[in-house]
Amino acid sequence: MPTQTTVELCATVASNIMNKADTIAIFGSNQTAAEGILTANTNLSVLGDTPGESIVAVGFDAGATIKEAVRNGTMYGAITQSPVEMGYLTVKTLCKIAQGEEVEDISTDCYWYDADNMDDEEIAPNLYD
Repeated sequence: MPTQTTVELCATVASNIMNKADTIAIFGSNQTAAEGILTANTNLSVLGDTPGESIVAVGFDAGATIKEAVRNGTMYGAITQSPVEMGYLTVKTLCKIAQGEEVEDISTDCYWYDADNMDDEEIAPNLYD
């Protein structure tokens, strides 16, 4: 993808990749890049959720455009972060800092979601707009 990410620039790069006969999959590494892939597909109509019959697209994030594409099968799935957990851990860490405690790097969860699991109790709260 381009060094500066706008949906339009990402769509241009994605179109070039998706126009190649040997492209079988494409990944948008953030919300803008994933939406660029979907924008490119508006003209190309090559994405789908059937490997071998379409280009399989996967994104990272959970905006409305990506969620709808996952739900309707245009995008195979995506990875979302865990904003609820991130907020909780941030407050917990700030409390430790305020009490003079030493803090360390924090790992947070992320989740794979697709049309089959995006409404599950564990996944749905992490799909924000």
